[in-house]
Amino acid sequence: MACGGERGPGRTRQVHLLRHAMPIPDPQLPPSHWTLSSEGRAAALSVRHKLPAGSILLSSTEQKAIETARLMAGREPAADIGFCEVHRPGEPFDEFSSERRGAWIHGELDDRHRDWETPDQAGRRFAQAVEAHPGSDLVIATHGMVLVAWLVQIGYLEAGQAAESYWSTLTFPQFITVEIAN
Repeated sequence: MACGGERGPGRTRQVHLLRHAMPIPDPQLPPSHWTLSSEGRAAALSVRHKLPAGSILLSSTEQKAIETARLMAGREPAADIGFCEVHRPGEPFDEFSSERRGAWIHGELDDRHRDWETPDQAGRRFAQAVEAHPGSDLVIATHGMVLVAWLVQIGYLEAGQAAESYWSTLTFPQFITVEIAN
């Protein structure tokens, strides 16, 4: 559900979302410090052909996103904390992680999400980071939960089950293009 219309100043621009490639999960480290697996590095290189010319290259400050952007583009992205994954302090990395995160995406917040950023907060944070880079098309290396929160925020996805279903089908990496009002 892209905005459509003419492109250019005052019209629309493209935001290309690049969900990071597969990291090496390490329960001893916070996820923000995880690096890409060898398969993840190869997958990031394989999407190189999708890099649109002339786009500003941005990334979350998390290592796996920076590494994905660098491999895809062959250059360093500008890191911005606004594109980081949802703030979820104390979340254990366990067999319930996917279920817990899916409930968050669906909007079913409960004790499992205590002290977490809400979907609305995450979507607004991401939107503010996008707005900080006006005019140009963007490539943003980011993360699954926060990109879905933003897609709901801008009306590209419906909240609830539709958002959760979309999130559950995202791959590592995934390249998504949306048009937004400039």
